[in-house]
Amino acid sequence: MYYLSIFIAVVSFALSASAQITITEGSLAGIGTRYVYHQTGLQVPVDVGSPGEERVWDFSDIEFDLSYQLDVLDAAATPWGNQFSGAEICVKNTFLSGFTAAYLASSPQELVTIGHVSAIGDTDVLLYENPSLEIPFPLSYGSQPWTTVQRYEVDLGAGMSWGIVDSIRRVVDAWGTLTTDFGSTDVLRIHMHGWIVTIIPELPPDTSETDAYYWSDVYGRSRFSVSSNTTDTTITSGYVEVAEVIQLINLGRSGDFPVAFSLHPNYPNPFNPTTTIAFDLAERGFVTLNVFNIAGQLVATPVEGIMPAGSHHVMFDASKLASGVFFARLNARGESLTRKMILMR
Repeated sequence: MYYLSIFIAVVSFALSASAQITITEGSLAGIGTRYVYHQTGLQVPVDVGSPGEERVWDFSDIEFDLSYQLDVLDAAATPWGNQFSGAEICVKNTFLSGFTAAYLASSPQELVTIGHVSAIGDTDVLLYENPSLEIPFPLSYGSQPWTTVQRYEVDLGAGMSWGIVDSIRRVVDAWGTLTTDFGSTDVLRIHMHGWIVTIIPELPPDTSETDAYYWSDVYGRSRFSVSSNTTDTTITSGYVEVAEVIQLINLGRSGDFPVAFSLHPNYPNPFNPTTTIAFDLAERGFVTLNVFNIAGQLVATPVEGIMPAGSHHVMFDASKLASGVFFARLNARGESLTRKMILMR
């Protein structure tokens, strides 16, 4: 559910330090922008606080293990845009093992998901339509809750199949000021309660439930989120995601389907002790990303394995290394690229 929150954008109606904000069609993220999100690989302690007005949240000093990239694209310019009638926006989520892409349409009244495309690991590209309401406009603190339901069917062969019903109830339950390691901003907090029912022939239905909170800013980014497998709304630990704006770049209208082979400068640089290394692959294949010290000794291998074409990000943690100069070397399909990185404690 992480990518759903990226569509929430807000407009500030006051110049005070903490201001009430409202979601409208005109405040959604624009085509051609890119954001990078960092996640914790495990659940970590976190206090989400209570609902209400003029809240203050400080989530500084959380360590992150994973990262992924999200691009907002022109649906018609992407390879599968013509498969989803009426779609205007493609939100493509790229991570180490593949990508997912949501195709959406907006109006002054609502933002609607029309369908999805996904390719994970060695699987083929999958397309499926599952229309659902993402955001009713305008939306602000005090608006009525809304619920979306998506249904999927998986073909098991031999005339058998099993189904999934995925339901999500959302409500804006607070507004205030959010602080992370990447700054402070006015936000809306959205509480999401989800339940998934799996229906397998000759077995009783199986139901699982989750709770999540998303803090969304004036630029349409989910600046912070916490999700948990618990149904307790007072979450005390969960999987955490934070937005770091590494760069806003002009992707063109079709984004990076495909891209040229490249290794971008790490960010931040100098760094202490973590930095994000971004790279692009023109073709699917076996990839290694190695890190060497100034003496040419291999000190880490953040990436090693088969990866799909597209843009990728990985977080490099140098907490066990001494200050100095290091080199990131990307190898794929007989090509090699190198970038210098500086660890400064």
